[in-house]
Amino acid sequence: MTGLVIDASVAVKWVVAENDSEIADSLRSRELAAPSLWLLECANVLWVKARRGELRRDQALSRQRLLQESPILIVPVERLADEAVELAHQLDVTPYDAAYLALARQRRQPLVTADKKLQRRVIEGEANDLTVLSLADL
Repeated sequence: MTGLVIDASVAVKWVVAENDSEIADSLRSRELAAPSLWLLECANVLWVKARRGELRRDQALSRQRLLQESPILIVPVERLADEAVELAHQLDVTPYDAAYLALARQRRQPLVTADKKLQRRVIEGEANDLTVLSLADL
């Protein structure tokens, strides 16, 4: 397998111990790409965890900084927006999720996610040119 596109559900596992965090960590040595929105999506997850009391605010902020240092090729969403909107309608997924799919399609690389619902939508939507791998499947 060559490079991979990852979504925020994978990246967050690098800084928060969750199911499949070890698998997510093993991907860090690979060539990884993500749409530019990935970091804000991770920030949102960390913010929610801080609001719920699962992390202290300073922990959420320091983990966000760690994510910012990750060696990920970041692709501007402007390059993905048209295709993402089409995929969102076709597969009934959010435009945010569809941005990752559009990037995977453009790069001809698999998308790795912890979001089984997203994986199922791609399979059910018969987007045969897209490969979506669950962390649990790796």
